[in-house]
Amino acid sequence: MITDSEPVRAGVFIGVDRSGDLARLTAAAEGARRMHAWALSQGMRDGSHAKVITDGDGGKVSPDRVYDAIEQIVDGAGADQLIVYFAGHGVNINRNEHWLLTDAPRRSSAAINVSGSADLARYCGVRHVVFISDACRIAADGIQAQNVRGQDIFPNDGPGGTMMPVDQFFACELGRAAHEIRDPAEAISNYRAVYTDAVLDAVTGQRADVLDPAADPDDKAWYVHPLRLKDYLRAEIPERVRRMGHQYRVHQRPDALVIADSPWIARIPHTERPPSRAVTPDASRTFVPHPGALADRLVEAVETDTLGPEIWRVRLSGDARAAELADAIERARTPVDDERFDSDCGVRVVGTTIDGFLAVSASGALDTTNRSLRLQPDGTAGFSVVLRFGNGLGAVLPALPECVTTVTVDRDEMTDVAIEPCPGTPRQPDHPARRMRDLRAIAAACSRYDRFRLSGDASSSFLRQIHGPAGPDPALAVHAAYALYEQQRVRSIRELGTPLFDIALLGRSLTGQVVDQATGVLPFVPMMSRGWALLGAGQVRLHPALDGLDRTLRESVWSLYNETGVELLEKALRLGGVR
Repeated sequence: MITDSEPVRAGVFIGVDRSGDLARLTAAAEGARRMHAWALSQGMRDGSHAKVITDGDGGKVSPDRVYDAIEQIVDGAGADQLIVYFAGHGVNINRNEHWLLTDAPRRSSAAINVSGSADLARYCGVRHVVFISDACRIAADGIQAQNVRGQDIFPNDGPGGTMMPVDQFFACELGRAAHEIRDPAEAISNYRAVYTDAVLDAVTGQRADVLDPAADPDDKAWYVHPLRLKDYLRAEIPERVRRMGHQYRVHQRPDALVIADSPWIARIPHTERPPSRAVTPDASRTFVPHPGALADRLVEAVETDTLGPEIWRVRLSGDARAAELADAIERARTPVDDERFDSDCGVRVVGTTIDGFLAVSASGALDTTNRSLRLQPDGTAGFSVVLRFGNGLGAVLPALPECVTTVTVDRDEMTDVAIEPCPGTPRQPDHPARRMRDLRAIAAACSRYDRFRLSGDASSSFLRQIHGPAGPDPALAVHAAYALYEQQRVRSIRELGTPLFDIALLGRSLTGQVVDQATGVLPFVPMMSRGWALLGAGQVRLHPALDGLDRTLRESVWSLYNETGVELLEKALRLGGVR
């Protein structure tokens, strides 16, 4: 870890005012220059360790320019800590951030894949990497950017090395499309400047409430740590918006993924005396937990049989987004028709119908409603089944012996997948069905509205509750794997022991492999759409027949494909080589 002694620190500061024909920004390049100036004041050496890349001089910002700058630091000058800052247009595609550079979105590769880059950064050899993003996270279809596929900006040297902490700070939440400002011209006024201003106030020592003394009593400097910065920004940004008089039009709450023991990111010399630490908050300021952070309280409430009262407390928090989340959980707790499958293996859908299916390792038959598919496996192993839904879209899901897979589709989005053991089988959990249903409702709603996140005791509680005699609930194990991935707990992911694609991907069991029958995972592509952005960083290759499948993805929590994508999935299954 970086101690309070002098580490070697570096930063790459990127600002893009103009991306393609999108509305021109006015403060992105300036923000990068201001952050670069701060870096110099922190002792980072200009040129070798502090690099600024902007389009302020009329030049283009490309992924190669950014990659080269980072590579020169990682492989050349070296650093204990690397800060990567970006200001400009941003989009979320399948719940993953992409930064748009000069030629985007017309050139689909002129963007940065933040999720994949963060994954690579963990193994790049730098002991602490920090991403700071002052960019919108609007839905890609709002700016006709669905085909954008960002590039990774850290070297991809393959598996090996020690995983180091990577912290990520975002100017705003990643929400569903219905909750985002979809007009880029509107989004400019929401996300520019305010966030960078607040970050700079913190890291330059202007806010005493984020400053910590050194562990060494002889060191009189003050330090800014990521966890304290996260809490400060979460409360400060809405307050600044309120003071600007935009609270009824602009709903901007920052987000952050911070590893608990991350080292400091700013040092304030003792000669710069900070203001008093006794800060009196504005009486009108309210702090509403991040929708993902609410999962901690709700998961623990399930274990103590107090979920109902906890949902009401969330509803009464005064925050419309939290109240909507609570309503979604309540709806999802309602049991699906408990129809028993004659075959002990099958699929049922809620919100649509099954118009067709393909399973080469089983025979099957639809019921009269086209909502239930009974499957008769050829053997005892699980297999993949491709489904065509009544809305023209489709998916590929695992079919497991003695289990029923339930799919929920809501307005052309696949919002939930549950894999439930058939009654009377060894897979049946010891916990009441209601408890498992409650956990699924929490995971599904939090994933749809943001991300399902767990920390500390809540992680242990969730893992305890999802385990049954035959191991963890498969679909809930996928949710757990993504929550553990954000905490960088790879070993805990591997301990889940469920042979599903996403768990193997996040546990780095697929790194450098081609996914085929020998790989032993189901299905043969990521179940959740978030997993697609991590394939490149993990050097994971899919069946050749699936080339271009990522471009057929629809905006959805779980991977959902258009008609062309369904045809590719069926082709791969028919050709063999995948389960």
